[in-house]
Amino acid sequence: MKLSELKYVLDELYGFDISARSRKREYVYARKVFITLARDYGYNWVDMHHVIDQKHDECIYHYRTFHVVNPMDLQHYNTCIDYFDLPMEKIPSMAWRQNGGLVQNMIEKMKEMSARDLRYFDRNRLDVFLKKVKEAKYIENMHNEQFHDK
Repeated sequence: MKLSELKYVLDELYGFDISARSRKREYVYARKVFITLARDYGYNWVDMHHVIDQKHDECIYHYRTFHVVNPMDLQHYNTCIDYFDLPMEKIPSMAWRQNGGLVQNMIEKMKEMSARDLRYFDRNRLDVFLKKVKEAKYIENMHNEQFHDK
């Protein structure tokens, strides 16, 4: 995948030139998608600068704040992965992007457990934990409602 091809595809998906000098949210989010795709694929900041005219620090900022994009932007990110057949995993949601590594680590640990141990964990640990989390959220919501009613 060439960066000029990526920019062209994103221009088509968004319906505007993503490198246009605009601070409108849709333009900024489109650049975040471009920069994140390019960086995740292995391009460096200088390469991106030549295609979308964003400075080094702006590219880093957009990459680090990708988590704020809208679901449509995330869909465009995943569409580009399919279109270019990139060797990258699609992101099902922003929650997955933020916590996916942690979840994958837990899954790897659980894969090594026996079926008996998994059943025990599910019944005696996981269910108890989830119940306590639910109770804590309920109590927090009650407290917030009382606070807002005053």
